[in-house]
Amino acid sequence: MRLNKKEKEIFLCFVFDFHYLIIFDRSKTKTWEEKIWRSVRDYNGHPITVWGM
Repeated sequence: MRLNKKEKEIFLCFVFDFHYLIIFDRSKTKTWEEKIWRSVRDYNGHPITVWGM
C-alpha cells in the first residue's frame, strides 16, 4: 500500500496520539484479578493508557 505525503502525516498523527505503558507483575502471591488492571493517566496533557498484567 502506498500513501501520499498527506496520508502519511495523518497516519503518523493517528499512531503517535496513543501512548501505552504495560507493567508486568510477576508476583507469585497475587491473584490474576489483582494483577490485571487498566487506567488512563495524564502526562503533560497527553493521555497514557496504563495496563497492569
